[in-house]
Order: sequence, then structure tokens, then C-alpha cells
Amino acid sequence: DSFIEVAADVNPQWGQSLSQRRLKDPESVREAILSNGNRLIALFVLKERNPDLYEVRVQELRLQGELRELARQYSEAMQQDDTLLAETLRDRIRQKAQQQIDLDLKARAKELQALDETVTRLRKQLHEEAVNRQQSVDRLMNELLSSTNPDEPAGSGESDKASAE
Repeated sequence: DSFIEVAADVNPQWGQSLSQRRLKDPESVREAILSNGNRLIALFVLKERNPDLYEVRVQELRLQGELRELARQYSEAMQQDDTLLAETLRDRIRQKAQQQIDLDLKARAKELQALDETVTRLRKQLHEEAVNRQQSVDRLMNELLSSTNPDEPAGSGESDKASAE
């Protein structure tokens, strides 16, 4: 269901088609999801972890579909020597291409922001661990000295098993 929701966010017709097919032929839906699995899984994870970036990526994918359709229409107009329609489509393609680039830049900025937040969090965690270094040394010493089997690696002794229970 979650993957179908993501598919519907990207392309409502695709999501509706998958929902209808799921009732009639669940195996074909599973195959359709697997064939697009990496993209759907990545979007699903993104939806959970970074909804703002998810929205930008969905807009980007929708716009890509629109661009493909406009390019198809342009090619058809050119084959039919409909230069007026071709020129109109060319202008729309340019406008959509600009939107596509703007969305990509926006998405990359959001990705960098998320990375910056992660790096900040990791730096803070490292600092806290450095401040608590002596406590970590003492805890490790206690584990090593209280272990009934000195051949066990540190952190896998009885004190860990007892504290886990």
C-alpha cells in the first residue's frame, strides 16, 4: 500500500492503475513495484525521513513526465510539418526545462541542508563522547576485568548479557 501511495504521488494514473490491478492480479502489481523498486523504495524512505525533499523529488518526477510528453508532441508536430504547434511546444518545453533545473537545484540544496544537519549532529555526538572519554574507559575496564572468559572480545562478556536482561 505504501509503495502504491508513493506511485500515486508521482503519477496519479499509475497509482490508480496499481490499486485496481492489485485487486485483480496482485502478482502483476508486485512485479510492477519490483521493476521500479529502487526508485519507489528510495522515495518511500525519503517520504518518511525528509518530507520536504520528498515533495520536491515528486514534483521533479512529475515534471519529467510532462517534459517527455511535450517532447513526444513536439516530435509529432515536426513530422507533420506543423511549425506553429512545434514552436509553441518548444516554448513550453523551454519553460518546463527551466522549472526542472530549478527543482533539481532546490532538491540538491535540501540534500545539502540534511547532510549539514547530520554532520552537526555527529560532531556534537563526537564531542560528547570525547568529554565522557574517561567514563567509557572505566566501563570498558570493568567489562574486561569482570569477564569470566578473557578470550571473549570486549563488550561481549557476561556483564553485557546481564545488563541486556
